[in-house]
Amino acid sequence: MEPILLPTYGLILYQEQVMAIAQAVAGCSVGEADSLRRALSAKSVEALAKHRLRFVRGAAERGVANGKALAVFDFLARFAGYSFNKAHSVSYAYLAYWTAYLKTHCPKDYMASLLSLEGGYYDKKVYIRESVKMGLSLLGPDMNRSGFGFRAEEEGIRVGLDAIRGSGPESVIAMMRSRQRDGVFQTFPEWVRRMKASGIKKTVLEAWIAAGACDRFGLHRKEMIAYLNDFPMATGMHSANVTVPDFTEPEKRKMEKALLGFSLQQSVPGKWKDFAERFNIVPIQALSDFSDDTRVRICGTVIHSRRYPTNSGEYVLMLILQDHTDMIEVMLYPKTYKSFLYELNPQGILLEGDVRMRNGQVHVIADKIKALGG
Repeated sequence: MEPILLPTYGLILYQEQVMAIAQAVAGCSVGEADSLRRALSAKSVEALAKHRLRFVRGAAERGVANGKALAVFDFLARFAGYSFNKAHSVSYAYLAYWTAYLKTHCPKDYMASLLSLEGGYYDKKVYIRESVKMGLSLLGPDMNRSGFGFRAEEEGIRVGLDAIRGSGPESVIAMMRSRQRDGVFQTFPEWVRRMKASGIKKTVLEAWIAAGACDRFGLHRKEMIAYLNDFPMATGMHSANVTVPDFTEPEKRKMEKALLGFSLQQSVPGKWKDFAERFNIVPIQALSDFSDDTRVRICGTVIHSRRYPTNSGEYVLMLILQDHTDMIEVMLYPKTYKSFLYELNPQGILLEGDVRMRNGQVHVIADKIKALGG
């Protein structure tokens, strides 16, 4: 076995090693070794019992004592369930290396690309939160700077116009052609005339204004929308028909969330502060300061969940919970999972549990859950 495990320092990392050991120790054929690999991965008790007998018998024919053969088989059973094929492992290692390298040395370009892909393990809001934690500024959409996708700029990461709901690719292309042909937009009335001439619908222009893409013109968003609805009758921005107070900050946040899926105007609502004080809720970001087994109460939105089977046939549930400060892994053991299954409201949950540290990372073992948001 030494030649097989020497490259990985005595550990079974690859499924090919499992098959090679079965062939070297027990004289299994390639087909039998692959069947053993599949049985080990599936942890099938019945199949493993058959393979165990075959392994010991084959090892005995090669002069290996039963005790040693059983020890080798148990060694395979312990580690093989966590092994991958070599191509899979190397590919993941390669991607992990370059992911870490790019995130460390080219953070703005890396996070801008990640946000532009519209995919991945987590929701876009999680990547935005990670960007903020990395010290990167998220810049709003801008008529003279934005195009397709999120883009790295000197000041931070610029949101693309295509991220705005209702903003189709044809509209973005038409705007970019106008900007390339006639130069950047100097005033809001000029922008309106050029966009109308480009055939872009008024609903798209309203969405761009409401998302903040026209803020550079120095006018209120509500004022610009009023002017847009009055065009071409309005002759100036100070007409009695268009001089109106701006949207309130909460209204702007609400529109940005509706159009972008997130708000660029980060603010912790007063209702949340009152709620946190009333129920002694700990911000997730502060949990790293707590010691093991500290009892805490946290709340947030479930952004990811996954079930894991136990040997008894029950399930452990893993949640990724996010509040306005950070996100954390929460574990629900079978009893808690079954008791509070119907409290897992997608709008938000309040939970109690114990803080645990694992490999330098904090997580929470929950035992009480309450649905929030209705």
